[in-house]
Amino acid sequence: MSEKRKELLQQLEDLEKEVRTLRQQVNDKDGSAEALFDERQRIGRTIRDTILLAKAERDTRDAITDEVRALKEERNKITAKLNELKTKAQTLDAAKAEAAEKLGIKGGPIVLKKEIDKLQHIIETEGITFEKEKQLMKQIRELEKRYKEAKKASTVWDEARAVNTEGREIRRKSDDLHHQIQEKASQSQQKHEKALALSKQVEDLKAKEDEIIKKIEVRKAELGPVSSQLEEKLKLLADLSEKARVERKEAKIHTDQEHQKKLTDLQAEVLEKLKTGKKLTTDDLRVIQTIPEE
Repeated sequence: MSEKRKELLQQLEDLEKEVRTLRQQVNDKDGSAEALFDERQRIGRTIRDTILLAKAERDTRDAITDEVRALKEERNKITAKLNELKTKAQTLDAAKAEAAEKLGIKGGPIVLKKEIDKLQHIIETEGITFEKEKQLMKQIRELEKRYKEAKKASTVWDEARAVNTEGREIRRKSDDLHHQIQEKASQSQQKHEKALALSKQVEDLKAKEDEIIKKIEVRKAELGPVSSQLEEKLKLLADLSEKARVERKEAKIHTDQEHQKKLTDLQAEVLEKLKTGKKLTTDDLRVIQTIPEE
């Protein structure tokens, strides 16, 4: 082997070592950057999902808030109605008091009716004297007279009872609405707090994403020079490999030519032996096999 070829092979070996070292460095840095890139994508997906969750919570909160607003409007109407009934009840109470004073009774015609029934029951069930019965009958007639007069004025008591009944029903509805408003408001607040918490998560994730982006940029900056070196070394390796290939081809041609010359000389010697009738050796017989037939 020529010194030139030895030097070329040594250069190839050294260059291949350099290439392997640079390629390992590139793979290490590229692998680190790839891991960071995957992490960034994962965080990006989490950010998108969290934003959607936060939006859903805000949408639900807004819908509940609209329901609360509608319930409050309905409650305001009921409150206005209650105030109206309260004023009406006060007016009727005054009318009841005036009628009671005029008739000398409290509680309306029903009180008189109960008193009449009570006296009649005594007459029918108790063994009283004739004088006592006459006395009771007189009281009954007086009460019946007052009862008839009270019946004429009983409208005020009927209206008062109707107003009180309506007031109780409306107050029940008002209490029910108040309960619904409190419950809905609590739900809305929970959704609001959940949306705020999710928004905070998004901010934290974005901060983490920014840190990873900075790390990726650092890895890219580190990878650039090494990649350039590797590219240069690979080009040089390709050139040297081509030179080595040419050198091997030329060396093979030279070797083949020397081998053919030696074989031709041996063939000539064997042919001369055959012409002169000299004894042939085993090697001579092998040489004869290489002589082409004419």
